[in-house]
Amino acid sequence: MTEAKIREDILSAMRGAGVKLSADILSNCTAIAMNYKLSPDHLVSSWEVYSLNTNAKELNTHTFPSFRTTLLKDAGKSTENTPLNTGTIISRPILGKRPLSPDVIVDSPPRSKSKQTLDISPQTVLVTPSKKDMNSSSKNVSTPSMNMKKLYEDRKNAGQIMASFNPQKLDSLPINNTDNKIKASIAIDPYSKNVPDIYRHLSHQVKQRSDALDDQLNKFQMEMVEQYSIPSNISSQSGTKEESEQQNDVPNMAPLEPTGLPRQSVQTNIGRICNEVHEGKLNSTTILLEGSKQVSNGARIELDVHHLNSSTSSEGEENKLSSYSLFPGQIVAVEGINPTGRKMIVSKITDGFPSQSRTTPSTVSKQEVNSNGMKIWSVTGPYTTNQDLDYRPFTDMLAMIEGERPDVVIMMGPFVDMEQPLLKDGCSVTLDFLDENDQTNTVTKHVSYEALFVAKIARELEYLYEENPDLKTQFILVPSLQDAICDPVYPQPPLQDLLPNGGKILSLFPESDDLPYGCLGLDAVETVSSTNNKASSRTQRIHLASNPSTIDINGVTIGLTSTDSLLHLSTEEINSNLPVGSRLTKLTEHFLRQRSYYPLFPPPSNPNMDVNLDLTKRDFFQMPCKPDILILPSKLACFAKHILGGTVVVNPGHLVRGAAGGTYATIDIHPTKTQDGNNSDRCLTNCMKVDIRRI
Repeated sequence: MTEAKIREDILSAMRGAGVKLSADILSNCTAIAMNYKLSPDHLVSSWEVYSLNTNAKELNTHTFPSFRTTLLKDAGKSTENTPLNTGTIISRPILGKRPLSPDVIVDSPPRSKSKQTLDISPQTVLVTPSKKDMNSSSKNVSTPSMNMKKLYEDRKNAGQIMASFNPQKLDSLPINNTDNKIKASIAIDPYSKNVPDIYRHLSHQVKQRSDALDDQLNKFQMEMVEQYSIPSNISSQSGTKEESEQQNDVPNMAPLEPTGLPRQSVQTNIGRICNEVHEGKLNSTTILLEGSKQVSNGARIELDVHHLNSSTSSEGEENKLSSYSLFPGQIVAVEGINPTGRKMIVSKITDGFPSQSRTTPSTVSKQEVNSNGMKIWSVTGPYTTNQDLDYRPFTDMLAMIEGERPDVVIMMGPFVDMEQPLLKDGCSVTLDFLDENDQTNTVTKHVSYEALFVAKIARELEYLYEENPDLKTQFILVPSLQDAICDPVYPQPPLQDLLPNGGKILSLFPESDDLPYGCLGLDAVETVSSTNNKASSRTQRIHLASNPSTIDINGVTIGLTSTDSLLHLSTEEINSNLPVGSRLTKLTEHFLRQRSYYPLFPPPSNPNMDVNLDLTKRDFFQMPCKPDILILPSKLACFAKHILGGTVVVNPGHLVRGAAGGTYATIDIHPTKTQDGNNSDRCLTNCMKVDIRRI
């Protein structure tokens, strides 16, 4: 590709993102893209992340040096960590354990089966041992590359706290290893609003998707009219004269009118924000408001928001600047004058409002549970570096869980990441096993993604419980759109076997029972080292939740999604006059005010943010209530903060970032006491301590 073509593509991509480039900056960007083989989309994505983290509005001579440093740093990492083009799975023995690296901080000794340190490198193939030889060493088939940096193994900041939320300066909960410790009670779907099973997706007609959007708008409109006491001329046309006069006495907002109806007086329209242009980012000159088909026949009008930025009113008096934060798909109430029926001069924009907090009492004995508090960990994949498929960060995480013994660990995908370089190019997946007949030879077998999940995830969980039969930690597994073992559609059903009724039996693991094709191997985790053989009375260890999910743990409502909705929203949102440093808080509030885990529509056109959104299943990614804790894992800077008077939003980050270690979140919920000394079900904000730590 010629330099002129690259220059043209970068200029077009940046314009599409609303970024203007001078000739000098464009030349520098072109040179960086050519030298480091970066695509224009990569430059745009890097700028969007940089601008959000630094609050930079323009790419000019003042902001470019810092952006260039960040871009070159990321580009250098990607070139240094380019994996070898091989289809061989880089793995350690499934059943063998390695001791923790020196940087892993735990309060317990390394796991008991660790006998030796294994030499791991992208060119080392490790052999699965049989039960007869649990400590067989790895087989090194080639010389490890000395040029490839092991950023994860060489990390020096393990255990460092990157962000924290602790308004009451609480201490961390102590480790509870007592036998009388009460297991946490988990309700995966307390509202029956999570996706229960696999469904036929993306096969609906355009009208069905349009009706789904319109139904949501109609419901939201009725609730906003009731919540904000908006007088409605729409309903008064069929009502009595007294009803109309009574509605017009409400002083809060102007009367509600159908979108697109010309009026010389101030009116209120409720609709969905749209972008006038189908390509490129929303800006202040391309904002449209789309009304419902039932009330407004789907009419669209242009919104003129420039008056909100004016410091003086039409009479010349000083007027306080009105702030706004808008994005495509957002449902808002807009107040202003629309004399022509085509453009409204906006004087006020009112966002939605959160649902009520859950008040249904939990079925757990919360009096006993709250006496010791509760520890919840939140971890988001990927669980291995981009240099290999060793899954070393995952096993280190399990070792810390073994030492800290939290009550619940929420593990979100991707577990088998399709963005992993060794899997992204479609290379064949192989595992090496010891020959059953000749223990000195190995047998290479092609395996499915599900078999890789069994080897790297399920077997490690199985051995965690085998080595610790009294472990009362429970795991909640949530899939990701990047997972190779489940359908990439949003909302996403829980993890399950590829063939629910079983498939062809494959003898993949000599040391275990035969494994059906497509099996995830999680059933074995439930039964290992269990003294209770009855499934009905046995406490569940692994809980499978959908993406997104609203779950209940000991009466604490937690909303979560493994999709990076926060980053997607940040790339499409526009704002004006927001207080300095408040944009991230405003972005998180949108999820609650729109009552959705993915309020954006349509999804970003950036191929790196592709989301297969099934609108006919919109009810499954709506928030049925206002959660106590909202977990939004994102590539943005990790944080934990309190919003809208009762919800703590946590971005735990990702366990792995490229070839380096990432972060995870620990949430300590202390016993909630009232003034009379009794346990309380609410006021969780004042008894919560959240730390986001490096692995």
